[in-house]
Amino acid sequence: VPEELKEQWRRELSERFNLADLIDRELLICSHSESESLFSETQPSMLVVDEVHQIAPWGWKVDGPEKRAFTSIAEAAKKAEICLILSGTPLFGNELNYLAILHLLSPDIYQLDEQGRNEFTAKIEKRELVGGIYQSFTEQNDNATLSEALDKLRSFFPEDKELQLLIE
Repeated sequence: VPEELKEQWRRELSERFNLADLIDRELLICSHSESESLFSETQPSMLVVDEVHQIAPWGWKVDGPEKRAFTSIAEAAKKAEICLILSGTPLFGNELNYLAILHLLSPDIYQLDEQGRNEFTAKIEKRELVGGIYQSFTEQNDNATLSEALDKLRSFFPEDKELQLLIE
């Protein structure tokens, strides 16, 4: 958690969930920046990262304490049985930070390198196009407009045999 939220987490876990006896024994609460030292000593079975949007830019740093903290959190997330990431901040329009957050959950699929960045950007662009096509499927549109939308879908996903059959 961010340093300024550590006490709030302690209080909430103690008061709302009656977990005071477990804090510091089985429930460890640390700041994002303390994660490197903590995870060098222990491996959590469950990892909760609060305000994850605050550490997403750290994934793109070349080196330094923030990059090492991000890497330690990513490694702990990969090894943990359960990983929960929390953020109340929308990431629309900030694809690189979104990619870094997804990397925490699935580093093999969402890689933080040039190729991963290019693939993710292409995926986002394709999803935006599909979203636009989806919005055209309304009762108000005529058959010609709907046929055009289906043709676009067909061209976007030529390898998807099931979709191709449904469109036919």
